[in-house]
Amino acid sequence: RQKKDAPTVITFSFGRRWAVMAEPFWGHSLEEPILKTIIPMLEKSAGFDEHSGKRMAVGRSLGGLNAAYLTVKHPELFSKVALLSAAIPSISPHSSVLEIESYISRTGAKQSEVFLMMAYYDYLFPTRASWKKASPLEILKNSPPPNLPPMLVISGDHDEYGLFEGDFELAEILKQKGFSVIWDPLLASHFAMDDEALSRFLVP
Repeated sequence: RQKKDAPTVITFSFGRRWAVMAEPFWGHSLEEPILKTIIPMLEKSAGFDEHSGKRMAVGRSLGGLNAAYLTVKHPELFSKVALLSAAIPSISPHSSVLEIESYISRTGAKQSEVFLMMAYYDYLFPTRASWKKASPLEILKNSPPPNLPPMLVISGDHDEYGLFEGDFELAEILKQKGFSVIWDPLLASHFAMDDEALSRFLVP
């Protein structure tokens, strides 16, 4: 309605579930191939100027984890980042059973979904050290970058995986450290979406 140019949307995937920083699939992480080969190749084929400073990222669920990780590790990569129900739990796959049960109790998450998520993350990040290197929450707490692009964090308060808690914590850390962040909580389950807020954020 405002006659603004719509962003060019480029997507890529390595399957149903994957994490850019995890090594179990190929014996090495996907971080370097994505940064040095895949993104440049896709943008070149779309006629995108990599030096325009207008590359944005939108990630949903595990895609939100991937987008958040790339952002905190490579702050110069994107001009804006939107995280939608990002799969960033406030607990780790190495938390105790009591800690996981407490998480389920206070978040109202489904036990089956949480244990499935923890089992999958335990496969991706088999050691505490690998989780600390991968979790955007851990990175922001222990070695935050000096700068970050503006971020939008959308999450549903009835998330079946309890991810609302971790997404809120992420937004709070960003706010406390002086980064530009919009926190958009919704009365919704996982895959919560706010089309208008996302549109205003990407193309104000």
